[in-house]
Amino acid sequence: MRVVRVRVGTLNRILAASLCAAVATYLTVSSVARRTPSQGIALPPPVDPRPLPTSGREIKTVIVAAAPLRFGAVLTADVLVEVEWPASSVPVGAFTSREALLSGGQRTVVAAIAKNEPILAAKITGAGQRGTLSAVIEPDMKAITIRVDDVLGVAGFVQPDDRVDVLLTRNDRPTSPTPYQVSGSVYSDLLLQNVRVLAIDQIADRSGQAKPAKAVTIEVTTEDAQKVALGASIGQLSLALRQAGSLQMIESRRIGLEDLGKVPNEAEAAKPAPSNSPIVTVTRGARERSSYEFTPSGRRELQGTGTARSAAERDQPVALESGVSQIITKPQ
Repeated sequence: MRVVRVRVGTLNRILAASLCAAVATYLTVSSVARRTPSQGIALPPPVDPRPLPTSGREIKTVIVAAAPLRFGAVLTADVLVEVEWPASSVPVGAFTSREALLSGGQRTVVAAIAKNEPILAAKITGAGQRGTLSAVIEPDMKAITIRVDDVLGVAGFVQPDDRVDVLLTRNDRPTSPTPYQVSGSVYSDLLLQNVRVLAIDQIADRSGQAKPAKAVTIEVTTEDAQKVALGASIGQLSLALRQAGSLQMIESRRIGLEDLGKVPNEAEAAKPAPSNSPIVTVTRGARERSSYEFTPSGRRELQGTGTARSAAERDQPVALESGVSQIITKPQ
């Protein structure tokens, strides 16, 4: 058996080195544990568990309708709901709290509001105001009513907030018999275009059901209101329903009896070619005016000028009386 002998001096040195290492380690750990931030070690700040707000994601509160609201409905707390809404897309005129909406007095709906649609100031009355038709009229506009029936009112398919054109049909035929033949005395004009409908009879919101009406209230300017009143006194007004969203304004012309039997563009094709023959306009007194075209084949009276005359009178020579003015022109 082999015996390993270790010197006592060597063993003492190993033990001393181990003890020194242990003491150095203890002192280092104790020194680090006793240090504070003021001694050179900065502690990290506490972490906030809530997410930081980012641009475009800020949330606000908006008041919406808890159920569909029709014209005349009174706003109360039980028909209103507060919902979260992106701050960047809050509609103009929206309310952010029930208190702001209901404070100051009763508010009434003047335009239909769907469920979950924001309550906008433009669709309700002011605080303490009544829900009348006058609250719906735009600034500088007027409301005027047209009497219609199931035909003139487009069979009841016209609804509030629709857009219509107003037509005037007029009959200028004399009520008493006359020896003169009068032509072109019945015609139709496009009186107004793109007019907003405010109410049907006494209903100011869309009912969704087509039913004949007796009266249609439209929104017009003051001048257009005068046209409607005048047109109703001299002829018959009717409505033409426009396509939803259509804003087109067209150039229109008067349509008479002579246009009923013509195909499209036939009126333009039937016009005579321009003539270089001289035209004489004869004025008799203050009312009668006649125009004549002189061609190599003879004299021809132009239609649509002056007071109507019989065929026998048109064939008589033209006698210029005293005080008669004669104007000779050529077509342009």
